[in-house]
Amino acid sequence: MNFITNSILAACCFLSFSDLLFSFNISGYTVRMAQLFLILSALMTLKRNQLKKIFKLEILVPAGMLFVQFCMLNFREYPQKTLVKLIWITFNLGSCILITSSIESLKLKKIFINSVLSAIFFNAIIIIIDWYTIYQISGNPLIGYAQESYNFFKRPNSFYYEPSYVAAILSLGAFLPLSLIKKTNLSAFLTSLVLTSLFMTSSRMGYVQFAVACFFCFLFSKEKYLFLKKITLTVVFLFISIGLISLSESGKKFIEFQTGQLGVQETINRIKTDQEKSFTGELHSESNRIENTKNGLKIWLQAPILGNGFVMPKNLYKPLEPLTMNTWVEALSEFGLTGFIMLYSFLAFFYRRSKTNFAKSLIISHAIINLNFTQTMPRLDYWIFISAISLISSEFDL
Repeated sequence: MNFITNSILAACCFLSFSDLLFSFNISGYTVRMAQLFLILSALMTLKRNQLKKIFKLEILVPAGMLFVQFCMLNFREYPQKTLVKLIWITFNLGSCILITSSIESLKLKKIFINSVLSAIFFNAIIIIIDWYTIYQISGNPLIGYAQESYNFFKRPNSFYYEPSYVAAILSLGAFLPLSLIKKTNLSAFLTSLVLTSLFMTSSRMGYVQFAVACFFCFLFSKEKYLFLKKITLTVVFLFISIGLISLSESGKKFIEFQTGQLGVQETINRIKTDQEKSFTGELHSESNRIENTKNGLKIWLQAPILGNGFVMPKNLYKPLEPLTMNTWVEALSEFGLTGFIMLYSFLAFFYRRSKTNFAKSLIISHAIINLNFTQTMPRLDYWIFISAISLISSEFDL
């Protein structure tokens, strides 16, 4: 029985870090194999006497907010889509809370965190292989998927919907080998491997997320010298990787594009230009996010307490009809202040359960960066990752 439980938990963690791997379309909705393993893991790890520990005030608050939203379904413009989203939120987050609250043995915790770490490395290696085949061999990814930007620039994204999604989890996942592997050289090398794949996604949000997480990890670290030593060596390995990329002509163009058209100054110029011509609809990615966030807040003001339910983006450039890329604004526009409190309460639950400053630092940086630049609220990989790091304790050693 223990072997079955361990295997199901490992499969759940591994498959959660993918949008397209072992996923199926049922009546227009995507169902993932990971979700089947998720509920099985929750049921198999849960013990009857642990329920009292789970249903405390910190869970009753977001559960109450969810209940209110279910009661409001008949008043929504899109009740079916709102219902599906509420079910995914309840299912994904509820299962993660049950698993996190039920796992007590160190062995099971290690299986959980090692499965997450394996999934991070899996995605990193897929991206590195696909980048090589795109820019050095055939022009197309060998294994996963790649998103084409600016009509010629391909960004590998493994089995995720888009590069920013996989970058969000890679920017957090890079801290697992950095923080948990004791050997400095090995830790720095494996971290640089994940960061190399992050660089190949060309996700500027991912870069910022990693930098902000570094700041908080250093700020709260009890061993600042060791952390700086590992980070410094990691950066050295990363620059060696980038140097190897630049040896080929296509690799050099890839780097020039990132530092040029995707660089800081050009990004600022595009935002300024797009704000002047936004009424034409010719917006770049940066201005799209800004405009949609503003419009999402306008939608929230229409129903500030209980929200509007699922928001359908009929026309991206008409006021009050965007699909925002900001999870906090998504929660506000769709579920009002109750949704904002619900999202905050779920994060606070895992933050309070975290036993290490490293885990708390990643949750803080995730709330500040990832949740402001990606959606959606019920994404399973985010919550599985946060569940896993909240279980890490000082005795955990890879």
